[in-house]
Amino acid sequence: MGTTDLLFITISHNVSFIGKTWWTLMLLLHLLLVLLAGFSLFSDEQERFVCNTIQPGCSNLCFDAFSPRSVLRLWFLHLVLLCLPQVLFVTHVLHRLLSYPHSGGSCQQ
Repeated sequence: MGTTDLLFITISHNVSFIGKTWWTLMLLLHLLLVLLAGFSLFSDEQERFVCNTIQPGCSNLCFDAFSPRSVLRLWFLHLVLLCLPQVLFVTHVLHRLLSYPHSGGSCQQ
């Protein structure tokens, strides 16, 4: 049995079915929201913005004053933060499996 098999077995024993389903649904729904709605709505935020002066670089400064935070980048940050606990848990489990005193990280009793 390889390390990946042990990783999947350990995660399946430590996370309930409801937890895995909830995390998967949340991840898929947020990913679909960002990919399908986010790009079509917010990909051209600055292209249609009109500044009231013709000074070079003014449109960037005016847009930054108008909208200091991009909604699309905020959604991507939210998606990363949604995945962070699961990634930390998998990293912890993998570290524990690989640092097991037996050779190759396999648990044989």
